[in-house]
Amino acid sequence: MSVKIKIPVEAYDHVRKIAEARQISVEDVVNAALADQAQAWDRLRERAARGDREKYLAVLAKVPDQKIEPDDDLRRQLVGALSASGRTLPAIEARTPSDQRERPGQKVASH
Repeated sequence: MSVKIKIPVEAYDHVRKIAEARQISVEDVVNAALADQAQAWDRLRERAARGDREKYLAVLAKVPDQKIEPDDDLRRQLVGALSASGRTLPAIEARTPSDQRERPGQKVASH
């Protein structure tokens, strides 16, 4: 069975260069990449099924709160990447010591 797919020219050119360097067909490169990606999604799904939300929240409670500056480089990169895909980054409100809320397993210091 075969199917037709449309991919950006840049992606095809990249795959073609890989195929040439390895002296294999573009089809073999694409098949291997799809198989690897499908296995990665399966592993991710399996790991997620073993996850424990309470443990996650306990670890998250140990992470200190930090204000995200508007010029934060990572935030700028995320906004750019999401915008390119037609999505947006939700607004993030910085928490200061006066408005911190307790998270599970965390005590908020009072001044």
